[in-house]
Amino acid sequence: MLVLPAALLENAANEFGKALTFLPVTVLQQLHAPAGCEGSAFTLMQAGGTLGMVVGRNLEWQLLHWCGVDMQLGADGFTNFSVLLVIVGAWRVLTASGLCLILLPLLDATSEKKSSQRTVSS
Repeated sequence: MLVLPAALLENAANEFGKALTFLPVTVLQQLHAPAGCEGSAFTLMQAGGTLGMVVGRNLEWQLLHWCGVDMQLGADGFTNFSVLLVIVGAWRVLTASGLCLILLPLLDATSEKKSSQRTVSS
C-alpha cells in the first residue's frame, strides 16, 4: 500500500539532490570559464553530466553484481547489501576528499589570478 508513495518520495529526493547541485555548479562554471566561452563550458558540463549518468547507471548494476546483490531473489538477494554500503561509502569519501585536495586549490588559484587581472585592468 505504501509502495507508490515511497517510490514518489524516493524520486522526489533524487531530483531535489540534483537541483541543489545544479545551480552552484553552474555558477562556479560561469565564474571559472574563460570570458566568452561560458556557453561552451556549459555545454561540456551538460554533456559530462549526461555521460556520467549513463556510465554511473551501468557501474551501479555492475557493482550490485560484484557484491552479490540480486534483486530478482527478493529479500534473499540482499544478504551482501552491507558490503555494498561500505564500498559505496568509501567511494564517496575518497571522491570528496580527492576533489577537495586536488580541484579546489586549482579553482582558488584561477580565482586569484582572475581577480588580480581585474584589479590591474581597472
